[in-house]
Amino acid sequence: SEFLLQEDFLVLLLERVPLIFYIMYRLGFVTSTGLGRWPGCRRRLSSNASSSSMDDVLKRLRDAKLLLCVRRPDVSLENVHKAILAAISGGVKAIEVTMDTPNATTIVERLRAETEVLVGTGTVMSESEVNICEQARAHFVMSPITDTRLVKYCNNKSMLMIPGAMTPTEVHRAYYEAGARAVKVFPFNACGGTKFVAGIQGPFPDIPLLPASGVDFESFKE
Repeated sequence: SEFLLQEDFLVLLLERVPLIFYIMYRLGFVTSTGLGRWPGCRRRLSSNASSSSMDDVLKRLRDAKLLLCVRRPDVSLENVHKAILAAISGGVKAIEVTMDTPNATTIVERLRAETEVLVGTGTVMSESEVNICEQARAHFVMSPITDTRLVKYCNNKSMLMIPGAMTPTEVHRAYYEAGARAVKVFPFNACGGTKFVAGIQGPFPDIPLLPASGVDFESFKE
């Protein structure tokens, strides 16, 4: 069948393309409960009416449970597009394309035009890149760092920015000082994996955390 052909193609391509799976591990991201279970999210949801689009995107990311990240694939643009479409056929509902990927905005634009899935960009580290992503109609942007100025810049544009953090101080700064709606724990495996995330959740139970880099099936089950 067409689906099986697409699935076989994806399996074959995944052996060659460095696609990294970001799993929505934070409690609210992997359960069916709404964002209202997080006091921090309740505060953010009611703080500014103009932020509703960001909150809607965050809710869709939580509901997706899995974010497929495409980073610098060593194949043609057309084959990358086919692989992403095969993943979508398999149930993936959210895609991130890193800005260091060739033709990143072209990939985003095509997915926005041809599919209904969430499409965002990663490795975003400047206002100019944010503007480029906005022009490509990205639903959200992600960064490996916590740049307070950049998070606030995105908030002013009503564009969801999920900054990266590796320490409790960075997680706190990203959420409480910069105003991020969620924080990416990066690099997840180097930080200590699920034990580190569980440790962060202790003092910061209100902060939605999104582990990234090195998440596998075992850590997902944990």
